[in-house]
Amino acid sequence: MKKITFIVAALFLTVLFPAAVFLFSAGCIFYFIKKNPDKKMRNYAIGLLAASTLFLGDKPTDPEKVAEETNSARVSEVVESTPVEDLESKAQAEAKEAAVKAKEAEEEERKKQEIAESIAKEEAAKQKEEAESKAQAESAAAEEKLATERDTIHQATPPVTNGYTYVEINNNVPLFTNADLSSTEAWEDYGALDHLGRVTEANAVLGVELMPAEERGSISSVHPTGWNQENYSVVPGGWLYNRSHLIGFQLTGENANARNLITGTRWF
Repeated sequence: MKKITFIVAALFLTVLFPAAVFLFSAGCIFYFIKKNPDKKMRNYAIGLLAASTLFLGDKPTDPEKVAEETNSARVSEVVESTPVEDLESKAQAEAKEAAVKAKEAEEEERKKQEIAESIAKEEAAKQKEEAESKAQAESAAAEEKLATERDTIHQATPPVTNGYTYVEINNNVPLFTNADLSSTEAWEDYGALDHLGRVTEANAVLGVELMPAEERGSISSVHPTGWNQENYSVVPGGWLYNRSHLIGFQLTGENANARNLITGTRWF
């Protein structure tokens, strides 16, 4: 009896206030779907909504169809409202993940570049070291070869022929290298004394920058091999021997250099 009375009252209100009943039933549908799920009450609200639409002049007359459309609209609203946040959150997460991956890829690329640069530097240093080592070896070999040639020439020096005061060696061809002759700077070099204390050689590329600006000093402290001084009245100046420079003092400024002085005569 109560149920019939409720239905009659609802229909009566629907006839009198269809718009209000429509809004009320719609709110009830949302409430019994979203807030407080109740299938039975939801169906009552859907029926009430369908009835109110008849009096509002809407085309749909089938309560089930109205209920379906209303239910679909509400469910869509519920489903679509929440996923937007989920989608935004998902998009943010994906963007963050992409940024992390991009940073990791950049870091990996930087490490690869550093490794490549390190390998290139090591290779360049190795090549430089090998080139320097090769140059040193070649220079040492050239010096050894030149020293051997000089020793051979010195050992093969012929005796001075009677009537001559000198002997020609190596056909008067000096042993300068192409590097020596192409030098643009003046230099001088004096060989070490041999095992008997004798001078060996003196080589130089002469230039005004080597020449002395002062007078020659005393060289009496040097006693070259063969030095056994004697004084003779028949010798101009009295003394038989003189300290003779391999390269004159006026050319290189070498004064009391034992590697540049030999026992010679005044005439020599």
